[in-house]
Amino acid sequence: MVSKEFYLVIESSWFTYCYLVDTWLERLGDFSNFKGIIAIEKPGSERLHAEREAFHREYAGRTQLNEDMRNSLHKLYPGFEEPEKAMIHLFGISKYSTSSYAKTIYFPNVIAVLIWVR
Repeated sequence: MVSKEFYLVIESSWFTYCYLVDTWLERLGDFSNFKGIIAIEKPGSERLHAEREAFHREYAGRTQLNEDMRNSLHKLYPGFEEPEKAMIHLFGISKYSTSSYAKTIYFPNVIAVLIWVR
């Protein structure tokens, strides 16, 4: 049986994708044909990735947000709004950030991804 290689494609500036990354890595991360995550994000975001990582490491599982945490989330994930707050209340802060996986490849936009895939 031939297995095709596959990637998870996300827009990494959206907090909601953290839950997808969590589930994906826990269920499919050990598959040999899983080649990584393709994240759409502007280049030069290494510091932001490190800050996201540190935030998720510190607050994973928390279901209540204080003001400092909300401010951090707005900085780390610019699209952070009421639906994301509700998800945190229901599921807690995810273990992984959108930039957690070592085999993440960053592209500035969808067109760059499409060119790379060809």
